[in-house]
Amino acid sequence: MQALQNPLPATTYEARQEILSRVRGWCTPEITILLEDAAYIPLRTDWMPNGTRRTADGVEVLLAGRWPEQVQAAIAAGQFARVSGRIVAEFWKCIAACGLSEESDEKQSEAPARGSGDTAGVVLDGVRAAGPAKDPEMPVGVEEVRSAAEPIIPDAEINAATPWSPDGGEDTLTPIVKTLEHYGARFRPGFFDRPIEEVRAGLKEAARSENVRETHRREQEAKAAASAKARFDSFYSVNTKTGAVSLHYSDIADYIAETLHAVTYRGMIYVYDQALGIHRLNDNDVEQMTQDIAERCGFTGRITTAKREVLSYVSAKDVRRDYPFNRCPGIPCANGVVVVDYVTGERLLVPHQPENLYTYQLPVAFDPEARADEIDAVIASWVDEDARPTLYQIPAQALLQATVASKPYKKSYIIHGDTNAAKSSYLELLRRVFGDGNTSRVMLQRIGQDRFCLAGMEGKLFNIYDDLDDVPMQNSTVLKTLTGFDMHDVEKKGIDSYRAKIFAVHVYTCNRPPETPERVQNDAAFWERWEYVTFPNYFAVDPGWYDRVLTPKNCSAFLNRVLDYAIEIMDRGGLVVKSNAYDVRDRWKTNSDPIYKFVTENMDRNETGHVLKQEMYDAFLAFAHVESVSESKIPLTLDMFAQAIFKYGFSPARVRIDKKRVYVFQGYVWKSGSQYKPRGTIDSTLVGGVV
Repeated sequence: MQALQNPLPATTYEARQEILSRVRGWCTPEITILLEDAAYIPLRTDWMPNGTRRTADGVEVLLAGRWPEQVQAAIAAGQFARVSGRIVAEFWKCIAACGLSEESDEKQSEAPARGSGDTAGVVLDGVRAAGPAKDPEMPVGVEEVRSAAEPIIPDAEINAATPWSPDGGEDTLTPIVKTLEHYGARFRPGFFDRPIEEVRAGLKEAARSENVRETHRREQEAKAAASAKARFDSFYSVNTKTGAVSLHYSDIADYIAETLHAVTYRGMIYVYDQALGIHRLNDNDVEQMTQDIAERCGFTGRITTAKREVLSYVSAKDVRRDYPFNRCPGIPCANGVVVVDYVTGERLLVPHQPENLYTYQLPVAFDPEARADEIDAVIASWVDEDARPTLYQIPAQALLQATVASKPYKKSYIIHGDTNAAKSSYLELLRRVFGDGNTSRVMLQRIGQDRFCLAGMEGKLFNIYDDLDDVPMQNSTVLKTLTGFDMHDVEKKGIDSYRAKIFAVHVYTCNRPPETPERVQNDAAFWERWEYVTFPNYFAVDPGWYDRVLTPKNCSAFLNRVLDYAIEIMDRGGLVVKSNAYDVRDRWKTNSDPIYKFVTENMDRNETGHVLKQEMYDAFLAFAHVESVSESKIPLTLDMFAQAIFKYGFSPARVRIDKKRVYVFQGYVWKSGSQYKPRGTIDSTLVGGVV
């Protein structure tokens, strides 16, 4: 079975965190799966409640077959705990603290406690430990349940413990024994006469026993409660004459700042969202906690004043002068932080920590065993073989720029293709692996024209704009600056500008790319900033394809392939795919400027050659008709056409042909195979070559 909390039944931040900590307290992080506002604890047990169970606060137990894909994938990987009916009953006591409905209480009382005394093995991370038979020599009161719960004394400490010896060695074993006895462990006479390894094994069992852990938990809770009460008492004082409550703003601010792991940068407070595992801007979190504390203290003064004072104190607690976020060299995923050794290629999953100061998290779970065969085949169906590495490089570049790269890789991407060519499917894959919240959507033409557009890119992995408008861009210089450096001045409406790290990789899809300014025609620095990827195929519309193919398993596999490319990029010291600048220019111009495409496909450069003006204009009009060129891109007159082709090296002239002076364009001649030249294939089918 599984316990499902959706949504978390809390109206305050503090209550929300309390529920999350309660859930984690019953299962180790390895078998607790947190998905946005839902906490999942996959369990297997001999005892099952009758029907679907839900508490008054929204906690529900679901039966097999109703698990979300992420939970099912975790169970398939052995990421669950097998426990006895008695443990499940205790688990329900914990859930009951959130409030069970009367109906649920009645159902639970009727449920048979089958196998309440039985104990099965534990399966966790693929390791199975069967429950052994009772050993008469084992300590009295020690439950022989090898659960996933943490022992009250670490195994490493017990392994290092040594008994007293005549040689004068320090006795580190006796303090451990006394600690365990303090929490209720009892040892049979002669137990400590056994070999030291057997004694250590017994101590480990005692440290894991249910009785000992329960006594330890109660004592820790009592200490925590006493500490919490003492801390709460420091939040206020009461006037003995009037009974008026005065709040101690500094003490309240200390507590809130510690609880929320608050840091301040450029006058803005960032708090740690434990459910998301990231730092984000304060969204009334501080103010809400202040109000909750004030109400508990019986404060009846001006709450707006209290909030303002506490905010002021919190903002001054941990002030960072330099940009503090996303500097930890790891990749935050749904199930932890992936730390990659870019020398050995080793990948290690560690727990989320507030100290990491991440402002983003990938929604995908890291699964090193996920195979990429299926997702590789999908990508192979989208693009030609030479373009496939680019589709892995794009997210690899994003991860490196966000984590370890000292400077950007100065590369953006244009993805070109007709309707239903799978461009949006690739973007959906990126969204599912890297998260919609980790993507900004700023149109290419806005960069450099809207001074507020950078604010949306802060902390984002990608800036993606789908179906880019066929509007000329005029901001090439700003774009080069944006992709060449990672620290930029960010402006938000109503807030002073500040320095922030912008590491987003720019990805734009289009049917036709926008036209570029004439001044960048031969600007290699501009064109080498781009990779041009074409999706040449067509696919039938299939509404269920995303959910059927882009599954959590395949998304995890894609992440593994992306990490492979990230490691290769670090090993190379540069990107895997780096196209020639002018190759990129030619592909871009061919698809964005119909005149450029017409010239490159139908004419050859020849300094002494020439073509008749009217014949060339008529041929272009025929080309535009066949290619369905937008009317806005067709020069309306011969003079306008002459101005448009001047940038490609054509020059107007008059020459004598058959004793007549005629107007020509010099610098080019017709290709021998051009179908648009005079008396060419298409020209001969159109009257006079004019459409």
